[in-house]
Amino acid sequence: MAIEFNCTGCGRRLSVGDDAEGRQAKCPHCGTVMTVPAIVRAEASPSSGGSPFAPGSTPSPSPFGPAGPPQPLAAAFLDLPNYLVQAILCTLFCCLPFGIVSIVYAAQVNGKLAAGDYLGAQSASNNARTWCWVSFWCGLVPVLLWLFFLLMGLMAGLMAGN
Repeated sequence: MAIEFNCTGCGRRLSVGDDAEGRQAKCPHCGTVMTVPAIVRAEASPSSGGSPFAPGSTPSPSPFGPAGPPQPLAAAFLDLPNYLVQAILCTLFCCLPFGIVSIVYAAQVNGKLAAGDYLGAQSASNNARTWCWVSFWCGLVPVLLWLFFLLMGLMAGLMAGN
């Protein structure tokens, strides 16, 4: 039988053999070292009438503490980037209209995370990143074209002078 639990560092679901109960384990994803929780068994005791939840019995403590198991979906989105700094920089230095669109999406990420809309937050983060890149390239391509034509003009002027 395997023991399944969530990593305390990254929140990913881990599975180890039942012989690892109470031992130290290292998460293969983030490297956090934690103690493998004990298996909670709901066995009937002969003195309580067969039910582990009888009025006189005490329930087994949860291996996750009083807060219960961590939410794996929430833990996966804790480090979701909002790209607000990149959006502001692209707005100032690259392309104003597309940068503003990126700022709008970037501003929605933290609010959606706080409301529990994890998929909406991920979508807003992806849209902010996309519009940052669109703004960046729409600002960079004209500058590169201008430099190219400037150099071509300088070279033509040098060749015409000889």
